Formats: sequence, structure tokens, C-alpha cells
Amino acid sequence: MNGLLAPTGFGRLRVLVEVCIYSMLGFVADISYDVLRALRIIAPMRPAADYQPSSIDDWTDEQLIDLHVNGSEERARLPPLHVNPDPKFVNVWPLTEDTVCKRDNHVPHDGPSPEATALDIVFRATTIPVPRVRRTLHLSDELVDETFTVMDRIPGRPLEQVWPTLSLLGKLRIACILRSYIRQLRAIRHPRAFIPELMFKGALDRYVTPWENVSQFVAWFVERYERSQSYFPEVHKGTTMEPLDVTGPLVLTHCDIAMRNVMMGDDGRVYLIDWEYAGFYPRWVEYVNLRNWIRMMSWGGMSTSVDTTDKLWHMLIPFMTMGPYPKQELWFERARYGIDN
Repeated sequence: MNGLLAPTGFGRLRVLVEVCIYSMLGFVADISYDVLRALRIIAPMRPAADYQPSSIDDWTDEQLIDLHVNGSEERARLPPLHVNPDPKFVNVWPLTEDTVCKRDNHVPHDGPSPEATALDIVFRATTIPVPRVRRTLHLSDELVDETFTVMDRIPGRPLEQVWPTLSLLGKLRIACILRSYIRQLRAIRHPRAFIPELMFKGALDRYVTPWENVSQFVAWFVERYERSQSYFPEVHKGTTMEPLDVTGPLVLTHCDIAMRNVMMGDDGRVYLIDWEYAGFYPRWVEYVNLRNWIRMMSWGGMSTSVDTTDKLWHMLIPFMTMGPYPKQELWFERARYGIDN
């Protein structure tokens, strides 16, 4: 198990230089974005098209469930989705011309859908183009107990298909757009004050009590690190860790900004989809989670997607996610064995 090494000497200087460079580039990008938005060159509000009605608005839940369960022939005539070709991993299907139906893997099924909750928050509080949630369906009988979210279908192609065809300027434009999205998410703080039953946590640990603040998250994280030390002492041999920062708010985090979840819409907009793992985390989790996902894909011999092989994308990750966070990334790498086991 080869992991990240704690920087020493020249390595620390290199990390400091990288942090300074990305911070400066981010500062320039953020100022430029704010000026363009103030001048209304970048729209400060959602376009009216985002509020258009859906073709299923007048359908009953029973009609939608019947179409999902028994309408395979009708759905087979719809254009296919850009999804994993392995049927075992497919959990989203076309429902109508302008909607899709996605299985909610959250447990239990009698509470609010975490993904639908995240999408509703993002739609209300930001200008990030996302699928609009149209309905949440509950299927429950002696054989099935599942929840499905019906949301808008986004006509377009995943970024992983488009990226190789983009110019350098086009790629940098996408990076700036994604950074602006994460800035907007950073402004959404932990919402327990107005959503008291919100239970979703995201990719790190799906079934734990919601954290009230960063201190509780850090305590949970340190406990997982200590578990990792106990289970895999060889990974931690000879290493020392600086304390984690316990300041700052919990902010809404997508937790899976891979190229497959960035849709280049036919309308020219950049959409962010698949909010299944969204949750409220410290601001550095978006960066370390994306870096960790790429590393795990590469270790597992599954490095076939563009975002695991493209060097420019790797260089842009700290910029897009408002990083880098080298100390937190090292903590995540060491604690990961305790999170996964």
C-alpha cells in the first residue's frame, strides 16, 4: 500500500510554492468572475428556462410508477443515456423525453431523498445548472422497498467525451466555470437550522449521525485515522501527523466531481449532475475526495477514463476545488483505510 509521503525539507518548500501559486491564480479568477457578474456579462440569476414546466407535471405518482415498472417498451424508444455500460452499475433510466428516473441508494427509504434534497438546495441557492427534481417516488411491497427520484433529463455529453476535443482555452474555461460552482457551494452552510431532519452525509460515511460542526467531523475523522493505525500499522510506521484544523464551517460539497458527472449541455451550459454523495463537509473535502478517487481508480487498474489520465486535468484540480490542501490530503490518505474498513 503505497501512499502519500509527508513532505520534508525541499518537499515542504515545493508544497508551499504550489499553495501560493494556486492561491494567486484563484484570487485572480475569483476577482475576474465577480467583475463579470457585476457587469452582468455572467448572468447573476438563473435563466427563465430553468423554471419551465415538465411533461410529467400533471401525471399522478401511480402513473409514473406504472410507466417505470411496466413501460419498458415505451422507454426503449427513448434516446439512450450516457451511463455505465455494465448493467450492474446502472441506476438511472430514461422515463420520458425530458425526464429520467434514478434509484436512490440511500437507506432508509422512508426519509427524504438525500440527492433530491441536495438538488433542491442547489437549485434554490445557486445558479449552478443542475437537473431539476420533479418527483420522488416510493415503491414498497412484499418484494420491493425503494425510492426513485424523477428529475430533468440533460441533453448533452459528459465532459470525459468532450474534453479531448477542446482547445487549451476551452479547457481552462471549463475549469473556471467549475471553480465558480464550488465557490457558490462554499456559500451554502450547514442547514440544520431550517432542515432539521437532514440526514445525508456523502461519500465518506453514509450512515452516521449528522455533524453539527467541523469539530465533530474532525473528531470522527481522527477516530477513523486511529482505526487505520490499528488495522494497518505498516502504513503508518515512521510517520507523524500535524493536527487537523478544527475551524471553519461545514459547506455543501458535491463529493464526486468526476468528468462523467459534468455534462456539456446542448444549450451550451455546463451542468453538474449525480449529487448522490453530496453532503456537508469542511471546505477541503471536495479537493481530497476527488484526488483520492483518481488515485483509487489508478491503483485498481481502472484508469481508463480521461480524468484519471489527463495531466492538465490533474493540474487543474487544485484550482477548480479551491485547493490544494496537502496536509488534509495526507490525513485523508492515512485515514482512508479506517474509513473503508
